Formats: sequence, structure tokens, C-alpha cells
Amino acid sequence: MIVKGFRDFAATPQKETIVIALSSSLASTFILSILHRFTLEARNYKLEILMLDQHDGAELLQSKKADIVIDLNPTKQKEYHAEKLISAPLKLIYSPKLLMAGDTKDARLHHLFTNNELAIGYLNEHVPVLQWLENEYPIQSYTGVKDSIFAIQLMQDQLVLGLLPEFLVEKELMKNELNALTIGDIANFYEVNIFASYNRNQQNIQSFLHSLRSSLT
Repeated sequence: MIVKGFRDFAATPQKETIVIALSSSLASTFILSILHRFTLEARNYKLEILMLDQHDGAELLQSKKADIVIDLNPTKQKEYHAEKLISAPLKLIYSPKLLMAGDTKDARLHHLFTNNELAIGYLNEHVPVLQWLENEYPIQSYTGVKDSIFAIQLMQDQLVLGLLPEFLVEKELMKNELNALTIGDIANFYEVNIFASYNRNQQNIQSFLHSLRSSLT
């Protein structure tokens, strides 16, 4: 029985482990569905998810604690390739429970900015977009927020407006917990991106990368 058990174990193919370091900002987005689908379809692979909260993506790659880093920002080290997976413009995100006025999009934006605080500081793309918005609308006040997840909660609680790409609040939009308004052509010039950073020559991640790209086309 012992010999048979050993043979059965030896005959079982060992799964290849791929460690994904994932930004906490993406933890409730479609990225998790893609990761889950890969584990169901590619039975010879096992994915381990490591949250980026307290870690530097480049350091995780260098120390081989992670095989791929998926984040809103690319790693800057030249030895790692940063592949842009998806891009989306910023939109004004707000609670549907906020009072709304105006017959046109421009009038609605004017009303929202006049009567509510705008949360900023959790995305690098805010700076150039804000410079344009300040010339177009009477933004009354700002609330500095460093974490996008906390900012989204404040938006749901009707405490602030926010500037986010729709992929970060996809579930909330589908449930009508948040609304989105386009803010103008300026947003198309400063889109928010999702990057996958990795070593091009690492062979064991190629199947996953192919699946990831296919899921986004």
C-alpha cells in the first residue's frame, strides 16, 4: 500500500506555481475574474496572489518573491518589461443619491462641482486633469485621499466626488451604487493604465500572459 501510494503521488503532475503581486486598487476589479478563470482552465498551474500594499513591485521581482506585478504603474527598472494591459479615461464618479440639477452634461458637472468636495491625491493622473477642470468649473474644495479604495467608500457615502476610470468602480456602477459622467476630452490625454511587469525571458509565465492578453481583447 505504501509503494502504491508513492507511485500514485509520483504519477500526479506537479502544478507550476506563478506568484502574482496585485495592487490593492485592483482587488475588486475584473482582474480577479481573469485570474480565477485561468486557474480553472490551466490545471497544471497554480496562482498565488500577493497584495502589493506594503511591498515594492520591483523589489518583489528582483527577489523572485513574485513572477508578475499587476499595478496601475509600471516598474521602472530596465531589466523588467512593463506591458500595458488596458487604458481608460478618468470620469467624474459620484453617488446617485446626491442632488442633481441641469439639463446638459455641462450643467450637471457645474452643479456637482459647486455643491460637493472633490477627492484627489490617489492617482497620478489627477494633476493635469485638475488644472483643466479648474479653468472650466467652480470647484469649491478638495479632500486629500491617498488610497483609492477609501476614496470609493467616501463616494458611496455621498461625502465626496471622485475622478476614476470606470474599471476601478465597475461593480459599483453595475449595482447603481455610483454614477459616472464624462468630463471632457482632456481625460483622453491622461488615461489610467493597468500594467503587467515581468521578466521577458521567464518561460513559466508565458501561458498566463497569453491568457491575460486574450481576456482583454
